[in-house]
Amino acid sequence: MTAVLTACAQVPTTDLRPGDTPDLDTTEAGLWMHMDRMEGELRSSRQVVDDRTLNDYLEQITCRLAPLYCAGIRIYVVDMPYFNATMAPNGMMEVWTGMLLRVENEAQLAFVLAYELEHYIKRHSLKRWVDLQNKANAASTFSILTSAAGVGYAGYMGDLAVLASTLSFSRDQEREADIAGAARLVKAGYEPRESARLW
Repeated sequence: MTAVLTACAQVPTTDLRPGDTPDLDTTEAGLWMHMDRMEGELRSSRQVVDDRTLNDYLEQITCRLAPLYCAGIRIYVVDMPYFNATMAPNGMMEVWTGMLLRVENEAQLAFVLAYELEHYIKRHSLKRWVDLQNKANAASTFSILTSAAGVGYAGYMGDLAVLASTLSFSRDQEREADIAGAARLVKAGYEPRESARLW
């Protein structure tokens, strides 16, 4: 069991600083490289909306919200009918057209972008990825040990416990991004009550 615990990947405990890039021998670097490949595929996708005025507008809001991070962020408007925006750990932001159609004003749009920026700055994608890897490793080890001991039901309950703790961890990240995103919104001069109207 000690070998499994020492094999668990480590996650930086600090927020991402402007201009930071991960060391090449880290889990974070591997995740960034994977996202770089995905970004290359997205860039050449026919779902990307090629509208320079819209992209400039979104970039202006993003830079107002996070001026120190602005240079490392690439924004892609994606033709998808759903309410969503995402931020990858390598600085790739996707803004879906369904979300753009639903927001009523710039403050609401800024809240969604601030929320995604906080996921990026707080390294939530990396933390989630490493947490899932570590829990999958622990669950596999627990299942093997309980199966060898003839305790199948305990193994099943262990798997459920891992799943429950994974979901709980995600809610904590969502709450952290909500709070920090609202603070970022206020600091940039937007009306925070608009975020409540959006939901």
